[in-house]
Amino acid sequence: MDGLWRRGALEKVLRSSLDASAHIFGSRFHYKIKRQLDMSLDKLKVRLVLQGQHMKQGVDYEHSYSPVPHASGFRTMLALATAKDSLVDHVDISQTFLQGDMLEEEGFEGDVFISPPPGYGEDEKYVYRLCAPIYGACTSSRAWHKTMSAFMEWQGFTETVGFEKSMWCRHDANGKIMVGSHIDEFCICGTNRACLDEFRFALLDPVKGGFEGTYEGPLHHYLGYAITRDLDASTTSLSQAHYFERVCQKYGQWNVTPPKTPMMHDTRLTVDDCPEGYVDLHFHAQYRGIVGSLCWIVGMTRPDCSFAHASLS
Repeated sequence: MDGLWRRGALEKVLRSSLDASAHIFGSRFHYKIKRQLDMSLDKLKVRLVLQGQHMKQGVDYEHSYSPVPHASGFRTMLALATAKDSLVDHVDISQTFLQGDMLEEEGFEGDVFISPPPGYGEDEKYVYRLCAPIYGACTSSRAWHKTMSAFMEWQGFTETVGFEKSMWCRHDANGKIMVGSHIDEFCICGTNRACLDEFRFALLDPVKGGFEGTYEGPLHHYLGYAITRDLDASTTSLSQAHYFERVCQKYGQWNVTPPKTPMMHDTRLTVDDCPEGYVDLHFHAQYRGIVGSLCWIVGMTRPDCSFAHASLS
């Protein structure tokens, strides 16, 4: 909460001063244990989130779409970096959404109001008006993307990479640089250290139009997978071993005997395989979780499982 007040993300408003038709959304604290790839403790995080499930499109917001790079785009960036012996850095933006600009079309006449979170001890006669996007709002990621895109254009990144609207490239006298952004995670590829540092300093300088964040050094992990580069051999390897182990343990599949192929070659799943009238809500939830977890693995490092995953989907 101190961070929210320091950034000017909230403004106290008397509940009695609002129009009767104004929507006041609930809020709560969300707690998360963030871990390293080896499952060791990284940090304990808490966020104030808006209960955006009560927001209605066309009433409380207009558009919510925000692009992120496809897995193939990220792999292409690493492949180019490997082929050109380029350097790849990792930057993490702190409290990302709070550094975005509010969208004009959002909320009641441009304003979004939330009730104070349970346990904070605020006087009930007050509500908060949002001055910055927060987690949980349907348009927060879109607001951040528009803010970030404006910054990238200001930095000379006038073109995106193909159909990827969250990847940019720039050519100048210092060299060539390519940037991919998955919300708060920036993957920065440059032909030399000078052009990388120049952009990184601009990105992490809030005083000069950048954002608050941390430099994580050369890219070693990104969105749950490990990256290993051998600059001498000009190779780059991707691995999701830690993520895969965590998924197998979660669904009780860690100690089973692995097969040599993802699926029996003559397997054909149809609706006739479903027992009639059989509904097990716990099984359904687990099944959807398994298929969703496989989707992330197939899309990045295990294309050999694509047919099996499509069949299960």
